[in-house]
Amino acid sequence: MRLVGGVAAMVLVSSCGGRSAPSLSAETASFDIAVGRNDRLMVGLSDNDGNVLVGGTVRFTVAPINGPGKPFEVAASFIAVPGRPAPSAQAQPRMVEPADGVGVYSATNVTFPAPGPWEITVNAGGAGRAVTAVVVNEKHLVPMAGDKAPLTENPTVDTPGVAPGELDSSAKDASLNDLTDRVLHTASVATAIGEHRPLVVVVSTPVYCISRFCGPTTDQVAALAPAYPKVTFIHLEVWKNFDKGQVSPFAAQWISPNGDVTADANEPWVFTVDALGVITKRWDDVLDVGALTAELNRLERA
Repeated sequence: MRLVGGVAAMVLVSSCGGRSAPSLSAETASFDIAVGRNDRLMVGLSDNDGNVLVGGTVRFTVAPINGPGKPFEVAASFIAVPGRPAPSAQAQPRMVEPADGVGVYSATNVTFPAPGPWEITVNAGGAGRAVTAVVVNEKHLVPMAGDKAPLTENPTVDTPGVAPGELDSSAKDASLNDLTDRVLHTASVATAIGEHRPLVVVVSTPVYCISRFCGPTTDQVAALAPAYPKVTFIHLEVWKNFDKGQVSPFAAQWISPNGDVTADANEPWVFTVDALGVITKRWDDVLDVGALTAELNRLERA
């Protein structure tokens, strides 16, 4: 995961009996926060020994930094990275080694009243407190729920002359027949919308992903596909040619309207789209598999 807007702070939490306890550090994990619409605010928590906080819920106190708006407080629940151990929702937050669980604390339906930098103070109970920040934009950079989906004419396994690496960076040395996520590359977004089929679009770069969540997210989406025959599942690779710095124009339609992924967007992203071509949900950085499954069940029944 990456800091958003370059404004994050970390604080020392406690000391006990004259001996310093590990500091609790917070890092903003949300990619695209803006004024006036319900957003998902995510924070990752760790200590200076390399352990991560998992399980249960924490509280976010959110306040403007030298700007308009009033402080507010929200609860945030733990979400595990796809493919990693998921502690019980009832468990209290606790520190574990990364191999035993990685994820973020997520507050949903968060509405910011004003743009600018906002401070997030995390109260994790006995695990301590930490501070980070987020930059709130005037408008979202990436399409939101309620927006029309881009009519992307992305290549598929049937597109003449397409290189496997253009479909999936993890397949650059493979053949089209050897794609592990072939199910995600059999239709274009434009075709699915034209046929009034609901769809899932995952925008990720499994090999070059900075957050290292792209591969697990793409694998998770592919694993869900067989259970939802009415829904079309599509993967858009971020890079046309990473070595040459060429961004895929198909991915850019979704996550980078200005065409420069490194400057104004991040990955991975997952979107759901209904049969009318309207985006219904989106998940940035850490996919909430339970929420995606619930939305897929709804789309399959519609």
